[in-house]
Amino acid sequence: MAQVPIGAWPAPISPPMGPKRIRCKLDTVADVKAEACKLYRAVRAKEIDASEAGKLAYLLQIIAKLAETADLEAKLLELEARS
Repeated sequence: MAQVPIGAWPAPISPPMGPKRIRCKLDTVADVKAEACKLYRAVRAKEIDASEAGKLAYLLQIIAKLAETADLEAKLLELEARS
């Protein structure tokens, strides 16, 4: 049986690379505000297209409303628990 030279085997197949996952904290309205400020600065610095930023800003607006509603819901549950 012939020996296979080191490095002759094909490299292992890695899974296809998907879009880069970006993590940022968006739990509170303050967190969303900070992300919106980053987005604004990126548009001003021409790092991101304004139309793309508009779409992201719309999503941030939805997330902010959800965070606000969740906060109000938690406060309401706390008040109900007291009575």
